Amino acid sequence: MKLLKLSSDNPKFNEIVFQDGLNIVAGIQTSNVKTKTYNGIGKSFSLNLVHLMLGSELKKKTIKEKKTHEFLTKYGAFDLWFEHRDKIYHVKKDFANNNYHLNDIKLSAKEFKLELDRIFIPITAINQVSFRQAFNCFARRFGEKYYIDAHTQQGMPLTDFNQRFVNLWLLDFGTDLVIEKNNIKSELEKTSKARKALEDAKDKEHLDSVKDLKDLLVKLKTSKERFEIGPQYDELKNSADTLTLLLHEKRIVLSSLRSQIGKRKISAKRIKNVEIDSGDIKRIYEEANFFFPELVHVRFEHAAKFHEKLTKSRLDRINSELSNFEREAEEIKEEISKIEKNRDEILSVLNDLSAFEEYDSINEAIIVGNKQIENHEKFTKVIDELKTKESDLTVSNAEVNNLGRHYVNENKPKTEDIENKFRSIVKTFYAGQGGNLKIDMSKDAKYLFDLDIHIPRDASQGVNEVKIFCYDLLLHRLNPHLFNFLAHDGCIFF
Repeated sequence: MKLLKLSSDNPKFNEIVFQDGLNIVAGIQTSNVKTKTYNGIGKSFSLNLVHLMLGSELKKKTIKEKKTHEFLTKYGAFDLWFEHRDKIYHVKKDFANNNYHLNDIKLSAKEFKLELDRIFIPITAINQVSFRQAFNCFARRFGEKYYIDAHTQQGMPLTDFNQRFVNLWLLDFGTDLVIEKNNIKSELEKTSKARKALEDAKDKEHLDSVKDLKDLLVKLKTSKERFEIGPQYDELKNSADTLTLLLHEKRIVLSSLRSQIGKRKISAKRIKNVEIDSGDIKRIYEEANFFFPELVHVRFEHAAKFHEKLTKSRLDRINSELSNFEREAEEIKEEISKIEKNRDEILSVLNDLSAFEEYDSINEAIIVGNKQIENHEKFTKVIDELKTKESDLTVSNAEVNNLGRHYVNENKPKTEDIENKFRSIVKTFYAGQGGNLKIDMSKDAKYLFDLDIHIPRDASQGVNEVKIFCYDLLLHRLNPHLFNFLAHDGCIFF
């Protein structure tokens, strides 16, 4: 990959043309006055802008990020040209919207990132590493957590799995084992969490020993069998339940009848309020100086009589229906009264036969006991299954750890070669002091292998940044065909 040019349609933007070889964007002190510096002229921002043009997210969490977002969304469109494997690519981005244009093809942010993956990431790793993750390792930004250690290029904590995985992938060290370890460890953590949650739920339910529950259930069933009740108890209880259901049905019918009665009364009242008087109509028109011929007056009278006859017929029909509904409602009320009386007599007999409430409470206790036993056995079964799964996963976890140790031992020549290359780079800065780069087993982390990168006196800022630059350069040399490009935002001490 080779950056060619970064520009904007905003005339205030100074176009950046990248040359072959080393390009340095520097703020050099040109005055002995300490207050006269080149801080804030956009050195770091130029690299951040390249990242943003290549799919980095424009965040809006901090005040600084919000100001950057507001600035870019109002600034105008940007253009980035780069070359990769003898092909020129043109990215156009207006931060006022979410879309990108790659070689004049409009893409969503997600589509654009996937296209960058396709262009840069080998097909064998396309589902393991993204372009953004890899590019972060070859274009390290300044600030946040990027400079905590040599392998925090993603700005994540040292223990972040994806960040460690990308580094191991670039070092070409045991990534298949790392994937297997991560899958086993993740599944083991989920299984343990599920098992603990079920055990907590079991404790909250206060589920006793299943044997104790079964003993209690035997006692309850014995009490039920010895309970003194009349021989007709069950039959009478069923009869009472049947009458209760019948009462409910009759009350629904009565409610419907009352509704119909109310509607008929309203209809009758409306009909009675409608009257037509031909004399009134004639008088109204005479007052308006408009006179009807006698024949028209006669026709009015005929129409009025016809209306009265029709109204009387409708009213008679409604009154007839109303009378039927009222009679039927009275019959239903009488039936309800008889059913209630019959049911009350049966309930009274049941009370005399036995304390059936106590009998029902025993039945309820038996149902609860059965449910507790069912829950206990269900919880116990699932917990036992999860424990078995945990044991199997723990064995698998130990096995992959053993494979990791064998891998480290078998690949010592490889790790020594990587370390020697790192030391060689460091020695170009510090003669006779090459430092160390060790890859060894982690205690039990998902990423399986630890990275220990160190050079003498790297506690100081200057030496630490040299160490980080040397590590970035090492990754570049180990992966010459991936990007063939390296950008670094740091301080130069001289």
